[in-house]
Amino acid sequence: MRASLVQHAQVTEPVVFARFARQIADRCDPDGTLDDRDPIDKVELTLGSRNPATGLTGFKGFLDDIGVETMTKAIDGLAAPRPAADGTADPRPPKVRRGQALIEVLRRFLDLGFAPTQGGQRPHVTVTMDLDALHGRLGTAVLDHGGPISAAQARLLACDAMIIPAVLGSPSQVLDVGTAVRLFPHAIRRAIVLRDRGCAFPGCDRPAAWCDCHHVKSWCDGGPTSLANGVLLCPHHHREIHRGHWDIRIAADGAPEFLPPRWIDPNRAPRRNTMHHNPFHTRT
Repeated sequence: MRASLVQHAQVTEPVVFARFARQIADRCDPDGTLDDRDPIDKVELTLGSRNPATGLTGFKGFLDDIGVETMTKAIDGLAAPRPAADGTADPRPPKVRRGQALIEVLRRFLDLGFAPTQGGQRPHVTVTMDLDALHGRLGTAVLDHGGPISAAQARLLACDAMIIPAVLGSPSQVLDVGTAVRLFPHAIRRAIVLRDRGCAFPGCDRPAAWCDCHHVKSWCDGGPTSLANGVLLCPHHHREIHRGHWDIRIAADGAPEFLPPRWIDPNRAPRRNTMHHNPFHTRT
């Protein structure tokens, strides 16, 4: 094998020779036992320091072949480009789509409750902020692992989450911690799924399993948790709605309608999603 490698190294282009050398190594170690450590034992993940100017935290690491394959399969579907309702191409570059897809995969894993308990509780995202800031959309909130987030981001997290209210005294003493309440129970979410069949934003084809339940009138502003006040939105369009440019209303037939910003349509004519067939509603 050594002689064969020396012979090929003299005449073979480096990239091709690297593949040949890899094949030689595989022939010499068909069961993968010559290396002292299994590739899975060399996997690494390092979280960097948060950049306070951007609110971003870098991370780096190494995955074995199976790890790369697993991650790729998990994020490929979620990282696909999503054109706008008018056919405009998705402006997000591939690296942004992959990063957002990885976050979505992890969020779904936490929602399923398969992760080991920590301190007797299933892991979840914890946000601490003043109630006035949550209602008023101004101010900041704090995460357990990371820096502050805006009140608008906190409202987005509060749309479909386990909410644990905590009452603090003036010296920040914990006076009372309420019971976790899921804003959209299973029965109501199921009813919304039967109605919307998927993301209700016009032109979106994301299925119901990929969607959050969003309050048409925000729960933070007193909106009820009900079929008449709920709508399915994929994470991408959920963030878009929370930017405040689009409005949602429930039409007389019970279907959600979206009113675009004036720079898209000066008349703000309501739009509906026609991507999901729903036998209970016809387009008007």
